[in-house]
Amino acid sequence: KTSGVFEHCPHIDVRLTQEVQTPGAGSDPYGPSHGSRRLLFDAASLLRTESRTSLPVDLVIGPDWLDPVWGASFFESALFRQGSGPDLLRRRESVGLPTGIEIRPHHVLRHLEILVALGLEVVDRHLEFWSGPTDRESAATLVPLSDRDRPIVAIAVGAGAARRRWPGDRFTEVAADLVRRTGCQIVLIGGSDARIEADQVLETVEAVDLVGETSVGLMAEIFRRSDLLISNDSGPVHVAADVGTRSVVVSPHPVDGEPWVVNSPRR
Repeated sequence: KTSGVFEHCPHIDVRLTQEVQTPGAGSDPYGPSHGSRRLLFDAASLLRTESRTSLPVDLVIGPDWLDPVWGASFFESALFRQGSGPDLLRRRESVGLPTGIEIRPHHVLRHLEILVALGLEVVDRHLEFWSGPTDRESAATLVPLSDRDRPIVAIAVGAGAARRRWPGDRFTEVAADLVRRTGCQIVLIGGSDARIEADQVLETVEAVDLVGETSVGLMAEIFRRSDLLISNDSGPVHVAADVGTRSVVVSPHPVDGEPWVVNSPRR
């Protein structure tokens, strides 16, 4: 789903696409996610094939699931979500394990630290996104900037995991209030799995409906033309950050939930 992020990146020689979810069935385009062990073996297989057909792989920089410690961390987070947080903390404390909140830096910063350790110099830490000319032309047609007195607010109504999806009627309330107060233009973004939430918004608010119609590159260009993104805690937020669009993120983590959990916005 995310391989399009790197389609026009000038710094990448080869893209090896790895499947991380099974195909969906029926109205749901996404099936269950592959487990961390499957992901690890699949990544190793891709890298082995590439090293045999091209050049040897000298270094792998990857996400959390390549780290065996991550599996234990995710399991403990599941216990917190089931209300077992206090017991888990007491057990950790009884055997001398740390119980504080581990604040991990963003993946980008962690990867840059690796490059610095290898002797390279980081001259700029800002994010980038590389779109193609077709993406820019399509965005200009779909979301013209002819009336700059009207702010453009993009709303991403979907999310890969059901627990991350804010109800459609809540998005509707927000969109209607923004239109009433500012006269803004609403643009709906999301995968085809967000059709129900998008239709709920469209019943009340006039909007540009791009749900299920955008590639990652086109989404980025839509965000470049937007003044604000309102989104679930999902992929579009990262794309908006890449292009510098301000965002409001709806987090699924309870206000009074344990701050130790992976999904907590306090981490």
